[in-house]
Amino acid sequence: MVSGSTDREYADVGIVHKGLNDSVKYRAIFLNGMLGVYDTEKMRVWAGAGIGYGQVKVPYVYCNPCDCLQAVTHEAIAYRAKVQVEREISKTGAVFAEVGYMKFDAGETSNILPKVDYGQLNLVDLALGLRFYL
Repeated sequence: MVSGSTDREYADVGIVHKGLNDSVKYRAIFLNGMLGVYDTEKMRVWAGAGIGYGQVKVPYVYCNPCDCLQAVTHEAIAYRAKVQVEREISKTGAVFAEVGYMKFDAGETSNILPKVDYGQLNLVDLALGLRFYL
């Protein structure tokens, strides 16, 4: 499961350029597949992709004159791609680093005019960790 938030700096609605100081929240759960692309005695490199359920929560922001930046909670399919490098440090453990890309649809307003499409969240993540083998 992945969750977090990303800051928004501005939004363009027609001819209005609105400065923002808020965060868009997201969460997702993925079903991932990994393929070993390089393997030595002590090191492994994996590439993978995933698909899953994603939810994005966009907060309300007052925007004059249209008041059209309404709050939206949008649920849709989310996508993920990642590369992982693992280095064995003992017979029962390894350190790893992973870089990934996630794509979420952020939804659109539906009850007001003009309709606002919040587009997509395109996020890059980095993970570092320890792995223990039983």
